[in-house]
Amino acid sequence: MTTQLHARLVAGLLLATPILAVPPAEAAGTDTLGQSPPATALPPASSPDVVLNLLKILVVQHVITQTQADALIKQAQQEAAAARAAPPPAPVAQAPQPSSVHVQYVPEIVKDQIRDEVKQEVLQTAKAENWAQPNALPDWVSRITFNGDFRLRYEEDLFGSGNFNQLVDFNTINAGSPYDIGPNNSSLPPLLNTTEDRERLRVRGRFGLVADIDDGITAGIRLSTGTNTNPISPNQTLGTDFNKFEITADRAWIKYQPNDMISATAGRFENPFFTSDLVWYGDLSLDGVAATLKAPSIDGIMPFLTFGAFPIENTTFDFPSTSENKIPSRDKWLYAAQLGTDWQIEPAIDWKQGAAFYYYQNIQGEESSPCVILSSSDSCNTDLTRPGYLNKGNTLFALRNVVQQTGTSTSIPEYFGLASAFDVLEIRERLDMAFYDPVHVIVDGDYAINLGFNRNKILALSPVNSYGGSIGNEAFMMKLTVGHPEIKKLWDWNLSFEYKYLESDSVVDAFTDADFHLGGTNAKGYILMGNLGLGHNLWLQPRWFSTTEVSGPPLAIDVLELDLNAKF
Repeated sequence: MTTQLHARLVAGLLLATPILAVPPAEAAGTDTLGQSPPATALPPASSPDVVLNLLKILVVQHVITQTQADALIKQAQQEAAAARAAPPPAPVAQAPQPSSVHVQYVPEIVKDQIRDEVKQEVLQTAKAENWAQPNALPDWVSRITFNGDFRLRYEEDLFGSGNFNQLVDFNTINAGSPYDIGPNNSSLPPLLNTTEDRERLRVRGRFGLVADIDDGITAGIRLSTGTNTNPISPNQTLGTDFNKFEITADRAWIKYQPNDMISATAGRFENPFFTSDLVWYGDLSLDGVAATLKAPSIDGIMPFLTFGAFPIENTTFDFPSTSENKIPSRDKWLYAAQLGTDWQIEPAIDWKQGAAFYYYQNIQGEESSPCVILSSSDSCNTDLTRPGYLNKGNTLFALRNVVQQTGTSTSIPEYFGLASAFDVLEIRERLDMAFYDPVHVIVDGDYAINLGFNRNKILALSPVNSYGGSIGNEAFMMKLTVGHPEIKKLWDWNLSFEYKYLESDSVVDAFTDADFHLGGTNAKGYILMGNLGLGHNLWLQPRWFSTTEVSGPPLAIDVLELDLNAKF
């Protein structure tokens, strides 16, 4: 409760003379024994007097102590007694006055009005701070907040007329039965659609909660549409005979943040790095542990360090399930660190930059030792090195070294793995100029290079999609945005133009932008995008992607997306 409110309570007490009136014997400040009178104690039960009841509530709710309440009453009594006992002021020479004397009178209705105003203010404060009805809601309710968002998307996927029409869907093969590459197999593998235009109506819905556990400790969980077979897309395509949506646990985390300089998170959580969708798709959450350290700002420059360890794939516990001889674990991990600065050059100019290194352990495929396959349930010792999820673009090779035995079939059932190692260095820049605030001009840049790339080693593995040998390890993005940096209310707007270029093995194709070129690498092109606020936290976002291949067979893809977004 504020000091102003305390003062108004005291004023109310002083005006409530019938309640706190001092008996005549105490008017001079002493009782019949010559001692100071005791302060009027608060009633043990409800009193017909409003002010005493309010003081009692303040004590019960620990807003003030019993001692402070007694002191307020005693002070009011003493000041009233002192005012009565004070001698009249010395006469001052004045001009002759009329014989009549005017005494200022405060009508009872004015006193009642003041008391009512004090009462209403106290009750409003009590209601706002939830101490007027302390048992109305459990304590944990006040420590939980909810959030969420919804997106409705109309999408058109448009393919070039000269596109290559035999682009193999390696992700489907790796997720199911191996594909026979033997000479006697005349069946085609699963193929991606690269020729027939499609239109889709899709939704994304997410709902989360965050709970305050203790000082500096929070935990949260978020549910989302999507599937467990695609780590990057939470979209649900409409038109499945009115079947219900799949709901997944997209995030579940606990975070320790004692101050603005230190934070540490564990579980499944949002990407903690200053990055872009050149390397990481915006809807992708990461598993593992991460921490961020910031240093105090010096001359407007605030350094920061983010680092973490993230398990990508844990070896199947009983692999192979059809054999008594189990294969040693070969877990896949990502270890990452980023060092950067956020420099407020002047009030209208902010320049943020970061250099990150992503080391992927065991993500590269390995050729198996000589392997005999007699049935579809047989496995080879490097089958686990195949990716758990692929998009398209990264160079792949056949993992199994299948040995043909006399009298057996000539089938060669294969899985496929990444031909390149991935040790990715990312340099990220953003310059935000707010000379015409709230309209900003923002320039974004991102460059990535895979330092684990070795062309000769990759080609020696006889890749199945070598793009004629034109493979590469670099990627970059440039983007210009003009308008409001965030769309929060009606008529907020921005426009942007972006150009992207990703060579085949520059980044891991499973985790990059899922909309550009319909996902993956070995792509180049531009993005036009706008945002327009339609209300509070409600906006429209049209986007146009126009892309082609960097090398290899022709693959031109244009994508139109019209999104209606809402968040709460």
